[in-house]
Amino acid sequence: MAARRSRQISHLCRPTNVGFSIRFFFTKTLNSNRMSSLRTPHSELIDNNARVLWDYLTDVSAPRVSDFMLVLGSHDTRVAERAAELFNQGLAHWFIASGGYGKVTKDLWHVPEAIRFADIAEQLGVPRNRIIIEPTATNTGDNIARVRDLVEMSSSIPHQTGLLVTKPYMTRRSLAAARKQWSSVQWAAAAPQHGYDDYPDDFVPKSR
Repeated sequence: MAARRSRQISHLCRPTNVGFSIRFFFTKTLNSNRMSSLRTPHSELIDNNARVLWDYLTDVSAPRVSDFMLVLGSHDTRVAERAAELFNQGLAHWFIASGGYGKVTKDLWHVPEAIRFADIAEQLGVPRNRIIIEPTATNTGDNIARVRDLVEMSSSIPHQTGLLVTKPYMTRRSLAAARKQWSSVQWAAAAPQHGYDDYPDDFVPKSR
């Protein structure tokens, strides 16, 4: 049973299926646990299943030195802070921020996510001449494809190895998308160092 469930999750988390997979797996898990829901408060059951998804979708290993880091824009500015921290540790030679206006940030900020992240990085010590901004992408696949086109047109940016920096629960999905969209790069992933319980804060509540 465990092996079958693992195969189901792996299939659902392919780049083309991830958006659907969260809803499907969450619903399937709730249905399979319908008997236990008679004994468990509904909110606790949802929380338990959300934790299962979080654990699976988080795929972070020890960051390695890379030619560039691709920082995926979002509403969570802790991603930019973590990326700046890793850059300042010498783990990348270029800081590439990608992101336009998302469904959350279009109502929060007056600049694209990439510009917001680049400003944070510069404030934290990343040299401006090492920052590249891609301010139009609106989803993960778009982030990777647009940065790929930008980098491959440049002769000054090595791109054999790349470090994705994103939200913790986006790491597995982002790696899968990057390996599909830009397979010539050897990818690793990093994220803010938060687990399921301490990830929410005043600006990024659990409801978001």
